[in-house]
Amino acid sequence: MVFQKRTKENREEQKEAKKLQKLKFKEKIKNFIKNKKAVAMVIEYILTIECFTMLFLLTTPIETKAETYTDGYGIKWEYTLSNNKATNVYISSGTLSSTTLTIPSYLNRYSVISLKSNAFTNCGGYKNLTNIYIPSTVTNIRSNTFSGCTGLTSIEIPSSVTNIESNAFSGCTNLTKIKVNVNNSNYISENGILYNKDKTILIQCPAGKRKKIEIPDSVTSIGSNAFYGCSGLTEIEIPSSVTSIGSNAFYGCRGLTEIEIPSSVTSIGTYVFSGCSGLTSIEIPSSVTSIGNYVFSGCSGLMSIEIPNSVTRIGNYAFQNCSGLTSIEIPSSVTSIGGSAFSGCSRLTSIEIPSSVTSIGTYVFSGCSGLTSIEIPSSVTSIGERAFQSCRGLTSIEIPSSVTSIGGAAFYGCTGLTSIEIPSSVTSIGSYAFQSCSGLTS
Repeated sequence: MVFQKRTKENREEQKEAKKLQKLKFKEKIKNFIKNKKAVAMVIEYILTIECFTMLFLLTTPIETKAETYTDGYGIKWEYTLSNNKATNVYISSGTLSSTTLTIPSYLNRYSVISLKSNAFTNCGGYKNLTNIYIPSTVTNIRSNTFSGCTGLTSIEIPSSVTNIESNAFSGCTNLTKIKVNVNNSNYISENGILYNKDKTILIQCPAGKRKKIEIPDSVTSIGSNAFYGCSGLTEIEIPSSVTSIGSNAFYGCRGLTEIEIPSSVTSIGTYVFSGCSGLTSIEIPSSVTSIGNYVFSGCSGLMSIEIPNSVTRIGNYAFQNCSGLTSIEIPSSVTSIGGSAFSGCSRLTSIEIPSSVTSIGTYVFSGCSGLTSIEIPSSVTSIGERAFQSCRGLTSIEIPSSVTSIGGAAFYGCTGLTSIEIPSSVTSIGSYAFQSCSGLTS
């Protein structure tokens, strides 16, 4: 009985002790809250923790990993899982028994939002494909995604697509129409040609288009690769509204025989008319100040071209392998002629370099085997490497006293050259400068 009584008293004491502790704790909290400085410190601490948490979330990369999915037809799809979306989708293996391919909307429950660059280049080896259906989950079509799909006849851009990269459909030689869903807010199609929504940029003309194309007056820019490989086109009418022509715009348009560039154009990108072997003449407007790199390279049918006084620069390889070109007049406004600018112009018989030019770059007239005479102005101070290599028709050349250096192999293989006088101003002659000049006697 005594033991039970003491146990009961102990329990009562413990309860009282706990009550006292709670009262003391509450009193401390009250005092702490009353202290304004302490409250401010707590708030500052909380904000600091939140800032560090936000910074961690922003700087931590979204996890990406490669995944695969095999559909019911035995086609193995590969993709990158990013932020719970299937990106960079392409076919890695499998056999297609149909001429139509439908790209899945979902792979392993993940929505397909982008196709890999070059995903279906040359139709991924499936040469019999004539139709490809893009799901309405896709937002991005990468560069060269469908390039070289020679069997493809038509394709529709779904309403979900917000970005189409350059060259996405180039080389699809049987593609005559690019369709765009009417609900797409970024792109539109007219006569099978792809434009941005307000039709100010011509993005892609299907390579299967034939004969004549009239570009609408609303267009101000012809995009890069816009008519790439449109070998069946014979005539393209560019309106005066166009101010810029992107690189590779008419690359490989072999059927084009002539084209008029309007005076509104101020910029012509690289490779614009490269490989247009059927082009016989072209007039560059006075609004153009520079002829870019490779602009007319490989235009083997080009016989004449007029460069306006507005042009100050002729780019590298600008007229390379224009084997039909017999003469060209470089205006006095030109101060720079790029390397290999006229290399391989085998029928070019004479050319006059204006006094505004101070140097002759590397390979500029290399392979101009028909060149019989050239006058180097006294403004030129250097002749670059292989500048006149293999100019076999050149019998004599006068180097002005302004020249201080002659590059290596500058006159290599000029077998028709019989004599040359090197002025006292020349302080440097590169290796093999006159190598294989078998006719040179003095």
